[in-house]
Amino acid sequence: MSDRVRFSTAAKILEVISWVALVALIVIPAIWYADLPEQIPTHYGFSGTPDHYSAKSALWMLPVIGVVMFLLFSGINLLLTARPSRYAKPKPEELSMLPKIIVLMQLFKVFLTATFAYIVIQTIRLAHGEAADLGAWFPPTFFGVIVILLPGFLVWSVKAGKKG
Repeated sequence: MSDRVRFSTAAKILEVISWVALVALIVIPAIWYADLPEQIPTHYGFSGTPDHYSAKSALWMLPVIGVVMFLLFSGINLLLTARPSRYAKPKPEELSMLPKIIVLMQLFKVFLTATFAYIVIQTIRLAHGEAADLGAWFPPTFFGVIVILLPGFLVWSVKAGKKG
C-alpha cells in the first residue's frame, strides 16, 4: 500500500490555476519590459498609491519572489505532505488532515502568485499612465484574505473532521 496522499480534484484545479498565474507573472513583464520608462513604481502605500519609484529592472523582483514562493509551497506539498511517512510517522487523525493541508497550501500558492501577477500588471499600467493606483479595494482585500484564509481553513477542517 502506498503512503502517498493523493491530491484532491480541488487541489489539482488550484495547481493548474497557480501555474497559469506563474506563467503570467513571468511572461507579462517580459513582454512589456522594453516599453517601460526608466523609473517605475516599486512600492505602494496602504491606500494602493505608489510611494516609491526605482529603476525598471526592479519589476523583476516580484517574479523572482513569486517563483521562489511557488517552489517553496510546491516543495512543502510534495516533500512533506504528499509523502508524510517518509519524514515522520503521523497519527491517523493527522494523516486525515493532510489532504486539507494540501488544499490550504494550494490556496496560498494561487493567492500569492495571482496577487504578484496583478501587482506586476498594475505597475506596468501605472508606469504607462493608464492607472493611478493598485485600486482602493486592493490593500484591504489582500490583507482581508490573508486574515480570513487560515481561520476559515481551520473552521472548515474541524467541521469536515466531525462529519468524517
